[in-house]
Amino acid sequence: MTIREQAFQRLVEWRNVPLTWDAELGGKRPLVCWEDDFVYDLGEDRDGSRFRAVSDLMMTGHFYPPSVIEFFGNWLLDSLKIQKGDRMVQRARLFLSLPFPAFWAMTEIFVAEATEDECTIGYVTTERHFGRGKWQATLTLVQSRLSLHVRATAGPGSFWFWVGLPVARMMMVRARLMAVEAFRRV
Repeated sequence: MTIREQAFQRLVEWRNVPLTWDAELGGKRPLVCWEDDFVYDLGEDRDGSRFRAVSDLMMTGHFYPPSVIEFFGNWLLDSLKIQKGDRMVQRARLFLSLPFPAFWAMTEIFVAEATEDECTIGYVTTERHFGRGKWQATLTLVQSRLSLHVRATAGPGSFWFWVGLPVARMMMVRARLMAVEAFRRV
């Protein structure tokens, strides 16, 4: 079975798992919880073409380079954009140069909006996620400059996250920084 087939099988099997975080109300905070709030300058964009390209990556489930995290969801079947309420299966690699081992998780989109100068995507965790929390990224184009604002509340949501706490945090930070670098090259 291919990775894509495995992802869509999980999407079907996990479609009704409960959320572990509420986008508005929050959730039960783990003993260890990171509150990330970072703004990155992505450089100049005089004609808006870079904004449109990065926004398209975000709205089609390609926020991270595929060597880090891959997103799968029903929007891929119809070449559509992600929408609020979509369930998303994520596959995160432990080692960037190897396809395995990888960790599977499911999230639910609570915001997916794009205008001509702002794009926001965000999700909350489900019971089929190792962590527990909320993640959101907002891309803006202001005065010919691109900016990416990433906010997250995250902590362990499973035994395995607790066991691998330093590795899990390293994977989260690595994924964010690699996405920022990829967007700067667009």
